[in-house]
Amino acid sequence: MKKQRTRNPRPADPADTPAPPGFGRTGRELWHALGAAESQARGLMTLRTITVPKPPPARPHLSLGRIRRRAGMSQGVLAGYLNVSVKTVQSWEQGTRSPKAGEARLLQLFAVDPVGFRRWVERVG
Repeated sequence: MKKQRTRNPRPADPADTPAPPGFGRTGRELWHALGAAESQARGLMTLRTITVPKPPPARPHLSLGRIRRRAGMSQGVLAGYLNVSVKTVQSWEQGTRSPKAGEARLLQLFAVDPVGFRRWVERVG
């Protein structure tokens, strides 16, 4: 009787290979990333390229008050939609403070479509 050799079948895609036991969360993430890199090098998968949008304008105070008034909002109402204080909105409009990156992005969305921005915030709560 002839002995049959068995070997562990290797998954076709290295990115699907589970991490060895005992790896922590970071170790598993690194293991998966290395598998994905190997798969990409073998041509088994392609990596997606995502275009990151440009940063929002650095000085929104130049038109924030005008846009807010055109949208029919008081400083207090806009502050409520952005979850900031009225003083913060006032300082942005006067140019004494600049919004943080996330706030600036929200202000950019507000400037593009004030009505849509209001609906979006009301819908998500």
